[in-house]
Amino acid sequence: MAIEEAIQAVLATTTIIVDPPGGTHPHHAPYPQPTVVPGPTHTAYHFQHGTQLSAVFVWIFFGVFTGGLVGTAFLTTRVERRLRVFHVLSGVALAITSMSYLMLATGLGMTHCPPGSRHGHHGHHGHHGHDHDHHKPKHPIETVSTIAKAAVPVVVHVVRQRLWMREVAHIFTLPIVILQLVILSGMPLIAGLWAAFCGSMSCVCAFMGLHFSAQRKLHVRAEFVAWAIVALTWGGIMFAYLFISGVRASKLRPRKTQGRYYMLTALIFIGYLLFTVFYIIGSGLGILSVNAENIALGITDVSTQLGFVFFLLLTHVHDSEDDTYTFPAWLAEPRGDGRGEYAPVATGAEAS
Repeated sequence: MAIEEAIQAVLATTTIIVDPPGGTHPHHAPYPQPTVVPGPTHTAYHFQHGTQLSAVFVWIFFGVFTGGLVGTAFLTTRVERRLRVFHVLSGVALAITSMSYLMLATGLGMTHCPPGSRHGHHGHHGHHGHDHDHHKPKHPIETVSTIAKAAVPVVVHVVRQRLWMREVAHIFTLPIVILQLVILSGMPLIAGLWAAFCGSMSCVCAFMGLHFSAQRKLHVRAEFVAWAIVALTWGGIMFAYLFISGVRASKLRPRKTQGRYYMLTALIFIGYLLFTVFYIIGSGLGILSVNAENIALGITDVSTQLGFVFFLLLTHVHDSEDDTYTFPAWLAEPRGDGRGEYAPVATGAEAS
């Protein structure tokens, strides 16, 4: 309805010109045909943003990840300090994710509803004249409607709320997850670091693509497509390392560790695919509402990260056959004098 109202407003400010002269009275002869010349440009807005339902789910996700962080801390106390490699890395990733959802829940890390729109309402709003919305897309979306066989241009800004803090968190958490897979598989460290870097770059590109989430009806912006392609390219390289170098290295590990690596890699791959699908049909195509996209991505985030962390921590056990990386003593244990206690600080007389 907003587009129709905008068109009617355009028609109300247009000028009817007849050439050759013949008048514009409706009882005049059908010839010559009048030509509609558009008047001042009119702008219509289509706002897409989350409702209170989305905000409630963000708080729920924050609570779930915080609970997962507490659970990870509890499991950490049950193993020796030198064996806490996976516990520390998992705790760091969960802490970052938990803080990102807290920021979203408190209104940070997202674009807000434009001025004039009602928070918690998903609908159409029409505005005319100059644009005072600093969140509007830089490239307006033009649609052409034919009224009385005369093309009338209407500029429509599709403004979609973007919850970008989640993608920022993934820039750090995905490499941490990949690094755990590298340690588990025994992959060469140089290859593992490159795989982690590729994962981080994939998330960076996804974050940049969110800037171009405003789209035409049934059409995706070219900038979004470009960033999505680059993001998938980086992700493809990352999984190539995991599926080739990682699988090859895991075959030299104990059978239980090898099977654990396969399952966790498959979990991350499925989670990455789901994120990609929801990202494209949500922010890219605008098929999913902001509510649906946010909830779907949050559920995927919870199931992937918490599933990965607790499956790994509850099933992986260090034994004599497992040479998984452990923290060196100088990093995990207090520095002492060889008798298990802290060495006394030398006084000036003793030092001399």
